[in-house]
Parts: sequence; C-alpha cells; structure tokens
Amino acid sequence: MDALTRLILNPKYTKKKVTLSDGRVLSYSECGNIDSGMPVLFCFGLMTSSLAIMFAHHRALRNNLRIIAVDYPGIGESTFQPDRTLDGWADDMTQFLDEVLGRYSKVRLLGHSLGGLHVLALLSNRSFKKRVVRTVLLCPWLYIDGDRFNPLWMKVTQKLPGVFQSSVIPFVLTGLSSSSMKIATWSNHEMTQVQAAKLVMEYAYQQGQAGNEQMVRFALSKSDTYLPQETESPILVYYGKQDALVLESSTVELIRLLKERKCNVKGVAVEDCDHNSVLSNVENLIQVMSSLVGDADSWAAEIAKSLGVDKSLSMPEMSSQEVDKSPLQKTRSANAAWM
Repeated sequence: MDALTRLILNPKYTKKKVTLSDGRVLSYSECGNIDSGMPVLFCFGLMTSSLAIMFAHHRALRNNLRIIAVDYPGIGESTFQPDRTLDGWADDMTQFLDEVLGRYSKVRLLGHSLGGLHVLALLSNRSFKKRVVRTVLLCPWLYIDGDRFNPLWMKVTQKLPGVFQSSVIPFVLTGLSSSSMKIATWSNHEMTQVQAAKLVMEYAYQQGQAGNEQMVRFALSKSDTYLPQETESPILVYYGKQDALVLESSTVELIRLLKERKCNVKGVAVEDCDHNSVLSNVENLIQVMSSLVGDADSWAAEIAKSLGVDKSLSMPEMSSQEVDKSPLQKTRSANAAWM
C-alpha cells in the first residue's frame, strides 16, 4: 500500500465524527499540523469528499496549517438532511468548531467552486463571521441570471445520475470535480493517484446521490446565494482566466457585489488557468497557502489578541519552515499537493 493511500485510511486524520445537538452526525477529515496548526475550514466543491484534503497534507504541514474539511449532509458519513439550507450550514459549523476547536475559536475559511457558496453563507451569518480571521475563495460559484449564466452546468446536472453510477467515476470526476484529485505531490505514479482518488470518490457517494444532487440545487437556485455584508476580515478571490465553469465575468461580478456591501475583498486573476488548474500550478498553490497564513505581523497580532497581550509588543516571526514567504518561491517537486 502506497503512502498516500495509507494516509487516506489513517483514522488519525480521516473519517472522524462529531454528533450535533439534534443527533445528526458530521464526518470530517483533517490534514497538516492537526495538533497546533492554524485552523482552516475548507468547503470543497461538487462530487468529492473530505478525504480529498489528504492530497494537501505535506503542503499544509509546511505552512503550519490544520486544514479541516467537513462532509456535507449526505456526503461521506454525514447524516443526510433533506430540508437543509445553506443558512443551516452556519449553525452546524458553529457547533462543529465549538466541539473540535473550542468555543469561540478563530478560523480561516477556504472554499472552492460550490464550496464557495457554503463559505459565503458562513460569512453572511452575523455571529459566525466574528470568528473568521481571513477567507480565500477559489473560483467560487455565484448564481448569475441572464446571458452570463453558464449553460455547461445544466449539462453537468443532466449527466449526474449516470456519472454517479458509472464504474469510471474516479476518472470522470478528475476532470469534472470542483476539487481535482490529479495533483498529488509525493508520487508521480498515475495509478497511485487513481487509487487514492477512488477512495475519495467512494466515500463521496457512500450514501448515494442525494448529497451531491442537493448541492447542485443550491448552485442553480438564486435564493441560495448568500452575500455577506461589512466583513472586517479580508477576503481574497482567485479565479482562472480560462475557467469554463465559473466564468471570469461571474467572479468579477461577485467581487463587485461584495465591495458594494462593504466587504474587505480583493480579486486575483490567474492567467492560463481553468477551474481546477488554478490549484495545480505550484506557484499558484504557494500563493494560496501564503494567503491563508497572512503576513507574520498580522499573525502575531492575531495571537496577541487571542492571548490578551498588548499587540504593540514584538512577536517572533515564523520561520521559513512554517510558511512559504514568497508566492513565487520554487519547489523541488514538479507537482503540487492540493484538493
């Protein structure tokens, strides 16, 4: 068994569970420095599961991050909730974080594609957004009416039943998934990646199709698009110039709407990148990780505030082993690790 598969099957990191006050179960996985790393709540996209974050383990370790992915209701072993709303996701995550990290704990948010809808819902919750340190959105989905709506999504939804029942699902979803599995860092063996992706996907549809079908309904419903207002914590939005699923115009519109609502938001266009390759380029990946960490001074002030220390006092900077300081830094590997 290869190292990546062993990592995905390691109960220290994956298929953990929290029981909510109403008896529902949320399954989750985490990677990186799970003991003392800076917590990041990752909301993944369509047709994958929390196990996908194990592809990011070594990169998260290097950046001293603890990346946590919670399976949506109906995904993995999270109890399916037929009437769930994105507003209810904020309530669930409040309970979850209180249990896993501690009451009122601070967290960073990372969302990709349809996971972006979940992140926007969290930031729209007046209570939850107080615990958010910073947010990074990657090709976030936003419902747009009229000519700017991308009809490709309708084609995807029409194919869903066949895709989920297909024996070639890991291969198909590597191309369609909002959180591509094809970019593991420590192995250049394609079969190793396929085997790991198969485990991730099997867990994604362990309960059937209902969880992902529900996510598609969110994507196609204007009423399920949440737009936060007056967020103090920074929001950074990355988008691929060649993205055929979430068009550049849609992302630019999202950024405009957030600015209109007095959010501290900035957009970053990534040249020659599509919906998934925005993550697969090493330099882009380093920049995303660095964006989650923030600069050393901001992190020091954040720690000081949480400890009740005068933030004007000097705090030690993180070492180069803890954070990638430059978004242009090269790595020795030709591949990158991500979801």
